[in-house]
Amino acid sequence: MESENGIGNKGRLRSPNYPALTLQKSLELVKMLLDVHGRRSVPLGVAAQDWGIPAASSYTARHLAALVAYGLVETEGIKDGRKLKVSDLAYNIFIDDRPESKDRAALMKEAALKPEIFRKLYDVYPEKLPADHALDYELKKDHKFNPNSVHDFIGILKATFDFAKVYEHDISEAEIIPAEEKKMIAASDKIPVKETAPIGKAGFVLVAGDREIANYPVLPGLKARILMSGKTPVTGKAIEKLIALLGLNKEDLAESDCGEDQPSQH
Repeated sequence: MESENGIGNKGRLRSPNYPALTLQKSLELVKMLLDVHGRRSVPLGVAAQDWGIPAASSYTARHLAALVAYGLVETEGIKDGRKLKVSDLAYNIFIDDRPESKDRAALMKEAALKPEIFRKLYDVYPEKLPADHALDYELKKDHKFNPNSVHDFIGILKATFDFAKVYEHDISEAEIIPAEEKKMIAASDKIPVKETAPIGKAGFVLVAGDREIANYPVLPGLKARILMSGKTPVTGKAIEKLIALLGLNKEDLAESDCGEDQPSQH
């Protein structure tokens, strides 16, 4: 359900905002609007009638909040004057009926990761969600979820990730970049490639599309160089994901466990 993070008026712990519907159910609701009204803006009350629920009910508010969270509708107006229409993201999903379409798969993944809490968990777990009991603990401890909401949230999260095939690796991260960020890619082609001597044990060099974004001293006699490949610009989200991945894999990356902050002594 959609709620405010923090403590409610009656002292009840309120979970972070999350959609009360799965992505699959949300797309079904938007498809009803598209079939009846096309891409015209329609009053919320009319949309509620199409969905078979009372316009003034809390269900209508939850339905609308879920569609907005996944980026499937655009809204205008306030309160009783609100209108909504099918978004570009949803429309492009519906019109792409090509079998095994990578474009459609990327759009589905983009929609699944629109809700902020879904994206945060995906950034921490880019390969696979943890077991339910581990996720339950993390949600209550780190994200301040109300214990009574955790079970429903996990069900919606997993159903949405499964439906959108979020963890299928043939959909690259670059393919789910929102449209506004994709406009930046052309500019990144102009980034000059540094000439550099071979680095690393394999003696590799920077090639077209690679660039060094950082070079930090870590310990005496030890530096860390960060190379990025590809045409996609390095965004704040990309850096956050890199930090999370380094934290998850630090034991595998370490060449030695001798001494925590000092080079090994002989």
